Amino acid sequence: MLRSLHTVRTARVCRPCGPWSGRLRLCRTVSENDADKEDRECSEKNKINWDLVRDVGILSGSQLFLNMGFSQIVPVMPLFAAQIGGAWGAFGIGLIVSAPSMATFALNVPLGRLCDTIGRKPLMYVGTA
Repeated sequence: MLRSLHTVRTARVCRPCGPWSGRLRLCRTVSENDADKEDRECSEKNKINWDLVRDVGILSGSQLFLNMGFSQIVPVMPLFAAQIGGAWGAFGIGLIVSAPSMATFALNVPLGRLCDTIGRKPLMYVGTA
């Protein structure tokens, strides 16, 4: 295996350093077998993980629908409060809108510690029951 250091001044692909142009860099030359091996490793690293793309798409879509539903309820909530005749008024509406954020703030750390202690799946079973 031939390994030596040399300077590169032209726009070319140097195996370990990647593409770049016009700068002085130290690179190593490799034999043909090493070059083929590095090409295969690079092509395996650059493959798209379709399972990850699907999972991120599902999570993004669910968040989109959640936020769309929430944004459709908030503008008409004062009308419902006036129609029902609640005595809370604007404070009650603000309390209803901020309740999920307050619950997340209050329960995030304790439930995280509980999840670390007993595991994730038992908490998910309790949450769906």
